[in-house]
Amino acid sequence: MALGTLSYMSPEQSRGQELDHRSDLFSVGAVLYEMATGRPAFDGNGVAILHALLHEEPVSPLALNPQVPPRLSEIITRALEKDRDTRYQTAADLQAELKRLKRETEPVSDASFTLGKRSLPRRTVWVALVVAVLLSVSAAWIVNRSGGPVQPAFPERRLKLFLSSPQIVLHASLSADSKAVVYVGMDEDQRDIYVSRAAGGGRVRVTNDAANESEPRFSPDGEKIVFVRTTEDKGQPQICTIPSFGGPIVPIINDGMAPAWSPDGSRIAFIRPRPQALAVADANGENVRIVLEADTTNQFLYEPSWSPDGSQLAVVRSMGGGSGEIWTVPAAGGRASRVWFDGPGISSRSPVFTPDGTGIVHSSNRAGATNLWMMFLDGQSPVRLTSGAGPDESPSIGRDGTIAFYNSRYRYALALSDLASGKTRELVSQVAFSRNDPDGQWHIWIVPVDGGAARPLTTGSLPVVYPRFTPDGEFITYFTWTSEADRVWKIPRLGGQATALTPARDEDDTHGDISPDGRWLAFARTEADMTRINIAPVDGGSPRVLTQSPSTIPKWSPDGKWIAFSPDRSFTGGVFIIAADGSGQRQLTKTGGWPTWWPDGKSIGYIAVKPDGNQEIQIVSRDGGTPLSLSQMKFDGTNHPFDVSSKRQLVTSNSIHLTTEIWLMEPGK
Repeated sequence: MALGTLSYMSPEQSRGQELDHRSDLFSVGAVLYEMATGRPAFDGNGVAILHALLHEEPVSPLALNPQVPPRLSEIITRALEKDRDTRYQTAADLQAELKRLKRETEPVSDASFTLGKRSLPRRTVWVALVVAVLLSVSAAWIVNRSGGPVQPAFPERRLKLFLSSPQIVLHASLSADSKAVVYVGMDEDQRDIYVSRAAGGGRVRVTNDAANESEPRFSPDGEKIVFVRTTEDKGQPQICTIPSFGGPIVPIINDGMAPAWSPDGSRIAFIRPRPQALAVADANGENVRIVLEADTTNQFLYEPSWSPDGSQLAVVRSMGGGSGEIWTVPAAGGRASRVWFDGPGISSRSPVFTPDGTGIVHSSNRAGATNLWMMFLDGQSPVRLTSGAGPDESPSIGRDGTIAFYNSRYRYALALSDLASGKTRELVSQVAFSRNDPDGQWHIWIVPVDGGAARPLTTGSLPVVYPRFTPDGEFITYFTWTSEADRVWKIPRLGGQATALTPARDEDDTHGDISPDGRWLAFARTEADMTRINIAPVDGGSPRVLTQSPSTIPKWSPDGKWIAFSPDRSFTGGVFIIAADGSGQRQLTKTGGWPTWWPDGKSIGYIAVKPDGNQEIQIVSRDGGTPLSLSQMKFDGTNHPFDVSSKRQLVTSNSIHLTTEIWLMEPGK
């Protein structure tokens, strides 16, 4: 895969090819270009940058800034050669060229400006700055061949690899004294909790049963672990505790996720899944009280953590999907405050307070790849703590400032399954899908079912998601996905101008689906703090409210008589149907979500979460009854909304695990 920040990638890196030191020199050239001209060598949105990177030459630095010496412009241009064989072959060669240029240009220009008490020729300053930066970059440059995190130039910290495994490892967390790490590991299709000393050595298996364990966290004194447990019979997540090196499991909270100990160990913060809310309870599970409820804009809450003095909670608020912003709220309840605003396309997760309470370490894709960042509570700009391909996720911090995090790498693919034969194959590259591109935005892409190159259909600065072909196959509908008011649009399948299907409003219109006869648009409209399904004529006209209760993700039946939906965008709200005239609403399942009609119109498929935490596709009759699992589709982790063609071909996306590493970032001695 091509991993990195697109504007600074070499052409070979953007193609996902094998890299060497000359790839790094191209990236250095891109940085020098921006220093000299004030603009990136390759600019625009993700698709435009990629095209320019592979096929266009950047404008000469001298043409953009007359103060750049011609020889410096030539040096930068050579560093940016697309063919690595014609670039500088070593950093020493590039460094020597710049040193010679500095010596040659010092007496040339009369134009000058003052640096401190000394007046220097302007061109001399340009060259001196470039040489100084190059020397600094050469000294600190780290090429990461494994794809793991790269330690930045922070002399007070050092990275240490704690664990590397081809098996799935999740939710690593450090003890308060930084002496032990707890994590979830998979062994023979069974997920259990393990504890290891941070200094190295063997591991202790804390749980060993068929239940699915997740999100373990040490108590402040290190004596207990709180975690989430889901069993086949219970179905709902249950917060439990267990002694740190094994013993009896004690359930404390039913229907809870993401537990976090308070600093004194007397309380636990957690997320209540239905309806979504941030809650606090005593350590034994009693005296539960709600601190913050989800709303119609941010319908999901994740990963709470406590401030060192126990007065504040940090929590992730999300519109769903890959979005996420970090907020703080008083632990006793009160007004929530957003810590930092990044804008569309940026997702920040897993907040944890620093030991002194002045900042929040978290995971974010703020610079392209997902790395660890420090967010300051006094309003300073966030600072990146790790770099590299990522993703660096789930940080935890000991009292001495040691940070533990894990890096799990997956390959993402579109999987096509023929429901008649049961055979599944991976689409290498006609399916429409939304993709998070290197520019941080979501765009719509199209790929031929029988193979071929995928092509982008949308561009621009607004993220767009949820593509649906119109019944005639000539258009694709989608909706904008922002923190502002969203709208449903359609765009020609072959590309062109997009047309709005819903008007500009103060609230959201999302998840559009056009009826089989092409006349009606069903969509989810949010108003008065409630999301409900509406129907409107495709060619214009006033919509009418179809449902009276919370509802979203409408899907027309093949005959156009019914609409399937779920009450929310989770995988636990259940599947419902309602007649197109608003009558006959019925609940078909008590759990699952994201319904899709089978081609015969007699059954509905949907996504359900199994007790082991993985997902599966289940099928229920339109008339109700016991759901059946689609056993031929095997998922490891999370798959996303699927679709079924009239030829009974099912397409979905899935993440395929490659490797996981746990890292420790330790303070310097």
